Amino acid sequence: MVREVADQHSAVDATIHQVRQLLDAWRQNPNAVTRDALADSLENLTAVLSAHLDDEERLVVPLAAVTLTQEERNAVGEHARGSVPQEQIFLVFGMLLEPLDDDDRAFMLAPFPPPVREVLTTTAGGRRTSGRSRHDGAFRGAASPRPTRHCRGRRGR
Repeated sequence: MVREVADQHSAVDATIHQVRQLLDAWRQNPNAVTRDALADSLENLTAVLSAHLDDEERLVVPLAAVTLTQEERNAVGEHARGSVPQEQIFLVFGMLLEPLDDDDRAFMLAPFPPPVREVLTTTAGGRRTSGRSRHDGAFRGAASPRPTRHCRGRRGR
C-alpha cells in the first residue's frame, strides 16, 4: 500500500508539473492550441488526483483513524492549513465544503463557534440545496464526477 500511494504521489507531482508548463505556454502564447493542451492536462490532473484521493480515502484514512492519536491527526490538519496561502483560505475551505452532505458539512464546521460557522457557510462554500456541485461537468463538457465521500471514513460511517 505504501508503494502504491507513493507511486500515485509521483504521478500527481508529474501531472502538476505538466500543467504548470502548459499554463506557462498558454500565458506566453494564448491560442486555441495552447488552451486545448492546458485543458486536456487539467482534465488529466483531475482524473489522476481523483483516483489517488479515492484510494487514500479507501486505504489510508481508515488506517490513520485507528493508528494516529488525536494529537497526530491535529498535526496533519495544522500542516494542511499551513500549506494554504492566507488569501486563499476561504476559497479552499469552500472547496472542501462544496461536495459534502449535511452531516459531513456539520462535522467539518463543528469546531467553530456559531458566529464563525455562519460566516463560513455564507462566504466559504455557501449552502447547497442539492447533492451536486454547481460546477459539475462545467469544464469543457466534462462528464459529471461521481459524488465524493470525504469525511465519512473518519467518523466510522
